[in-house]
Amino acid sequence: MLPSSIWLEKRPGHGEDAQPLKVLNENFGTVLAVFDGLGGAGAARIEQPGEEATSEARLAALYLRELTKDYFCNLQSSNDLSHINVSLSEFLRKRLKSYSSTLPRVESKLKSSLSKYLPSTGCILIHNTVEAEPVLNALWAGDSRAYRVRIDGALECLTPDHVKHRSHQSKLDYFVSNGDATMTNCISASHDFELDRTEGHFLAKDTIVAFVCSDGAFGAFKDHLRFELAVLKTLIGSTPGEEFEQYISEHRSDDVSFQAIFIQDPEQYREAIEKRLGLLERAIDGDKDPVAFFSVVSETFPFVLGSIEHSLRSENSPSLADVKKKESGMKISLPSILIGASLGLGASAIALLTLTNLATRNQMSPLEQLLQTTMAQTVAVISAQEAPRLGLATSALAQAEDALASASTDMEARQLERDQLLQDQEQATSALAQAEDALASATSGAYTAQQTLDQRQLEQERILEQILIQIQAAQTLTEQALREE
Repeated sequence: MLPSSIWLEKRPGHGEDAQPLKVLNENFGTVLAVFDGLGGAGAARIEQPGEEATSEARLAALYLRELTKDYFCNLQSSNDLSHINVSLSEFLRKRLKSYSSTLPRVESKLKSSLSKYLPSTGCILIHNTVEAEPVLNALWAGDSRAYRVRIDGALECLTPDHVKHRSHQSKLDYFVSNGDATMTNCISASHDFELDRTEGHFLAKDTIVAFVCSDGAFGAFKDHLRFELAVLKTLIGSTPGEEFEQYISEHRSDDVSFQAIFIQDPEQYREAIEKRLGLLERAIDGDKDPVAFFSVVSETFPFVLGSIEHSLRSENSPSLADVKKKESGMKISLPSILIGASLGLGASAIALLTLTNLATRNQMSPLEQLLQTTMAQTVAVISAQEAPRLGLATSALAQAEDALASASTDMEARQLERDQLLQDQEQATSALAQAEDALASATSGAYTAQQTLDQRQLEQERILEQILIQIQAAQTLTEQALREE
């Protein structure tokens, strides 16, 4: 059986993943959450009296866990979930800023736009059971993820990562861990953020199990296919839960947090899961069974496309729809092309063609190479009747690719402008800090000089008073002497 909770630290007592959280609230249902402190942006050490020094990343994850627990334990009604990402984001921002101001932070002389106070990723899954039809919703920031296993046996990721991909990376990298990719959205006390929210609801009745996890969990596997294979095997008992946790422990490169909720009995859907497992096992060896690989990738394709659009939006670039309207001049949407271009294998081939065109050709990952190989083998079996429609769709997709390339160029130019503005702002901030230090030093010097002057004036007044007393005494003696004569 799949473990309900996993928590592993590379260095016990120094990990930057908080313990996974599970909250039961009778007003609306169950909440799962994980928080993974960002060790790069939050590497600064905090030293508190009587305590061992710890990183801001670790403190962030631990404090966010407690804040989230407090928030959901006291949430009164399921009606509060309508704008939960906005209200929870505001709650966390206020508490983090207040907490950050109490920490004995030592400012580093090395300034970086990547440095943040109390930075962390986070992912929260809400199982709302009080509605007429129970649903799942996810809130997240960064690359911690929410997944569910559907009743058809497929593992579905619900949360596209908030990461900025490098120019040589393909959007197909959403199949695997993002490594040290830069976050476009994360929780912190020093930068604005807002938790993202899944669009719409995922029906609980269509779900066997759902879970949240940090990147240390899925990053222990080579790719999404192998992660899904391990989850499904463990879910139906083909692999013991202890082995699943042991594999992650041995292959992870980071701390791990994982929390699951079982919604339906996996045994009721064993047949569907075993069918999916067979497909996955054949798909992993794609050269021998390209159709199986092709079918599995087609299942994941909507998530990848959504991730691409989400990434473009998060980097201030036009959405796919905007690109279609403003740049390419196409009169039909990309999803419509994918649906209507051809039937059966034809439609699937176009999906693969889209994924491959989105990849960078100079540096392809093994997964991209496998996709291209599979696409070529699949297209070869498309009937001649589908060729005209496939040609039309290919032409339209080429236009979309040109539009996306133009949007990407514009995005890079805007990023350069933003980086320059950040650099100018940092320089201005540094100059202002130096000016403030100089002013404080001058003020202190003036205050010291004034004190010295006041002391000298008092001394002069005392001396003058003594002289006057002596003069008066001399006058008195003189008068007495004159009277005696």
